[in-house]
This record gives sequence, structure tokens and C-alpha cells, in this order.
Amino acid sequence: MDNISKLLDKFKNLGNNESELKQKISEVIEKEIDVRIEPTSIKYKNGTVYLEIDSIIKSEIYLRKSKILNSLQSLANNSIKIVDLR
Repeated sequence: MDNISKLLDKFKNLGNNESELKQKISEVIEKEIDVRIEPTSIKYKNGTVYLEIDSIIKSEIYLRKSKILNSLQSLANNSIKIVDLR
């Protein structure tokens, strides 16, 4: 019975990791462009971060894309690969 509970404990944290990742992404973007993006506007799939925000803010992010990606990759600790922002 202990083995099953240990296995299920791994699945409890899956949602928390995604919300933490979204929060970190939001913080990095805010630090780089001084605009707060809500974590609910951020989606992550297969190494790509999708932002559901105004096109003006997306343009500003695009101008600083490489710097933001470098900051995100250093925060991810090589456990999550972030290769693109859209």
C-alpha cells in the first residue's frame, strides 16, 4: 500500500510545477519589459511558451526575445527546455 501512495504523491505535484513555471515566466518578462503578465495568460507546450496578450506587448517581448529566453532557461535549471516565445 505504501508503494501506491508514493506513486500517487508524484502526480499531486504535476499541477504545482506548471503553475510555478508560469509564475517564473511572468516574473522574468516583468523584469525585462516592466509589464506584468498574468500567469493565466501563459501556456507552455513542447518547449514553446504561448502568450495570450496584446500585440503591442508581444512586439516588445519580441524585441527582447533572446534576452528573455536566456533568463528563462537559466531559471528552468535544465529540467524544462524553453526554446521559443510566441
